[in-house]
Amino acid sequence: MAILKNVKVSFASLTSDTGFKNGKHLLGVVVDKAFKKQFKEDFNKVWEENKTAKAKKPAYDMEDWFSIDEETEEIIFWTNAKAGKERGIIFKQAKGQHFTSENFKTMGTGSMIDLEYDLYYFNSPTYGEMTLRSIKAVCLNEFVAYAGGSDLEGKSIDMDVASDTDDTPLEEEKHKKKKKKKKNKD
Repeated sequence: MAILKNVKVSFASLTSDTGFKNGKHLLGVVVDKAFKKQFKEDFNKVWEENKTAKAKKPAYDMEDWFSIDEETEEIIFWTNAKAGKERGIIFKQAKGQHFTSENFKTMGTGSMIDLEYDLYYFNSPTYGEMTLRSIKAVCLNEFVAYAGGSDLEGKSIDMDVASDTDDTPLEEEKHKKKKKKKKNKD
C-alpha cells in the first residue's frame, strides 16, 4: 500500500455503481518524474518477488498507467478499482472540511486529494501473471466541481425530458412554416 499526498486530480469517476468503464472506477492524478521512477521500482520489485519461473514479463505494461496531458504536459498516473465490490473505495474528507458524497460525485479537474492505493501481484487464469494497482482510499482536500461539457455556444437541451412530438424548437418552427405555406396555397 502506498500514499500520494495532496495530488491534483486530472480525471475522476469514482462513485457510479457500475464504474466508469468495464465495471471499474477510474482516477487520474498529476505526478512528477520522481514518483514515476519510484513507482517503476516498486512495480518491478512486486513483480520479481512474486512471478513464477515460467513468467517472462507482466501481462500489462506499467507504462500504460501513465500518460502526458497534451495541454499542460503534466504526467498523469491512472489507477482504478473494481466497482460494486463489497469493500469498495474508502472516501474521506480532510480535517476541517465538510465535503459530502455529492462532492465526490462531482469532483473535477484541479481538486486536490490524498490517494491511497495498493500495488500487488495477481495471476489470472485468463490473462496470465501481472502486477496491478488499485484505489484503496481517497481523501478530498480541496474541491473543484467538474466543469465538463462543450465549448460550443448555444442553449443546452435536456435529453431526458420527453415531448409529445420529439420535435426540437427548430423542427417545430419548420412545421409552422409548412402549415402557413399550405394554407396560402389553399
